[in-house]
Amino acid sequence: MTTCTIIVVSYNSARTLKRCLDSALAQPKAQIIVLDNQSKDESNNVIKAYKNSITSILNDSNLGFGGGNNKAAMSAKGDYLIFLNKYIKV
Repeated sequence: MTTCTIIVVSYNSARTLKRCLDSALAQPKAQIIVLDNQSKDESNNVIKAYKNSITSILNDSNLGFGGGNNKAAMSAKGDYLIFLNKYIKV
């Protein structure tokens, strides 16, 4: 049973995203959703490396932080939502 969903909105965050995702994946019973806001760096490659462990949403446009969180929340299955910035370690 998933008790919480951790949502990370990414935009040109390849440098910090891996550390954030590694930390989030260490949390038991958590669904991880990463929404990428049309990054121009290597963020999509980082996200693809985690494709078996996370739910990824690759936007065609940049919805901003709030819009990205709202869109990702629609795919959440947890009882609680945790919104993380890409540089946060849990």
